[in-house]
Amino acid sequence: MNIFGRTFTTKIQVIKNNPNTATVQSKPPEISLIDEINQRVWKDLGNNLNQELKESQNALKKAIALDYQEGIAFSYLNQGYCQLHLGENNIALKAFQQATDIYQKSGNRQGELRCKIAFGNLYLTLDILDKAFDYAQQVVKIAEETGDNVFTFSDSH
Repeated sequence: MNIFGRTFTTKIQVIKNNPNTATVQSKPPEISLIDEINQRVWKDLGNNLNQELKESQNALKKAIALDYQEGIAFSYLNQGYCQLHLGENNIALKAFQQATDIYQKSGNRQGELRCKIAFGNLYLTLDILDKAFDYAQQVVKIAEETGDNVFTFSDSH
């Protein structure tokens, strides 16, 4: 949407009690930029890990400056995967934990699910199968609770 020379992205939310009613919420361009960076890194993960890590760090700085918690969490999750694939497992573990803490605090179960998958992938990569299995069970539990049936466990993102 373009208003007075400024472009705004909009998000439609259907109110749960009345699906025939919708509200439009505009995201500030700075927030949209953080979301775009994080989505691009998530989608392209593994094509150029060093560049993707830099982009994730850039998104993290922007999200912290705006106190945009969802952006911070997604940036940490992306960084964790970059670091996992770069063999920096301890740093990846910390990034996944930071993302998990934010998603749990905000009640974002989809984000929490992604983090549990990330932990499972980390432990699968490290060949610590009992922990990988524990996280797989947590993923199944969250997926059942949320109705999300699209998830995968593998040693790659």
